[in-house]
Amino acid sequence: MPKEQPFHLDGGDILTAADDDILESIADFEVAVGIACVTCHDTHNQHTYNNPLHGVVSFTNLLTGSVIQLTNQALGARYTTQLREPLSSLEDYHSTGNFATNYNPAINLCAQCHNDRGATFTRTDRPPHRSPQYNMLLGTVGELPDHYPAHLPSTHSRIEKQCVSCHMQTSGQGEMGQSGHHFKVTSYEACASCHGSAENAQAFAAFVKDVILSLSNDVKTALDKWAVTRAAPGLRKYGALAWEYQNAGGLSTTNGALAGPVSSPNDPARDEQRLIPLNIQKARFNLYLVINDGSYGAHNGPYAISLLSAALDWIEQENTEPNQPQ
Repeated sequence: MPKEQPFHLDGGDILTAADDDILESIADFEVAVGIACVTCHDTHNQHTYNNPLHGVVSFTNLLTGSVIQLTNQALGARYTTQLREPLSSLEDYHSTGNFATNYNPAINLCAQCHNDRGATFTRTDRPPHRSPQYNMLLGTVGELPDHYPAHLPSTHSRIEKQCVSCHMQTSGQGEMGQSGHHFKVTSYEACASCHGSAENAQAFAAFVKDVILSLSNDVKTALDKWAVTRAAPGLRKYGALAWEYQNAGGLSTTNGALAGPVSSPNDPARDEQRLIPLNIQKARFNLYLVINDGSYGAHNGPYAISLLSAALDWIEQENTEPNQPQ
């Protein structure tokens, strides 16, 4: 699995292109988005928001069938802050194209950047960006068989403050535990009210992470097997990279030095990605979404497992069906 990368860095910069499958060129460093106080906090104005998750929220997970009631009382039905956007939202969001023209002030503050950017499995030049967290939380990105509903949100999507609840806890001890602005989850105390105790929550998170990592490794192994045993003759020169995007992602290369089949949709004569079956394209897309989400199931465990299971099924079809002429 690729090494986790920091995004909110010392000095207030967020390098939106800080990895091989994100960087278009070194020039991207020159347009890295500055993350300072005013990115999230309005310097001079306060804003009032409606809270879509206020009160007793009854939620049924469509993947597991589990029903849970959450009591959300921290913010009230309406709340006023100096934040530029609200703490929670339930509307799907993709910041595609020009950010300014796609801006939606009703969307969760964190989701303004942490969204899938309109990712689709049909894009073949590079894996999806490392920012699909909001859409994974809502279960709206990724490929599943047709009988699945279009939206498969997680129970965690109904927590009143959504991202902030876990990533900006303020009750911890120590130098970095007071303001909550380190964003890394270092305490599970916020989970205790539902999971019984912080220890229970941490143990469950570790269990789900093991499941996700195991399934992810199974998908990667199956893709490699397809690449070296079932890929079209025109792709065999790429070896185990025959399933990859043209700009191979972090599952195959740690420094961006390796490339997969050429992506050239407007020039079929050069386009080697067309030789990769749609099942393999969907499988790799799901795998990179789950890995690049970075939560290892904490955001939406049942959905992540479903994406990886579907990926395994699609690869198995390609690894067992007779080869078709290419």
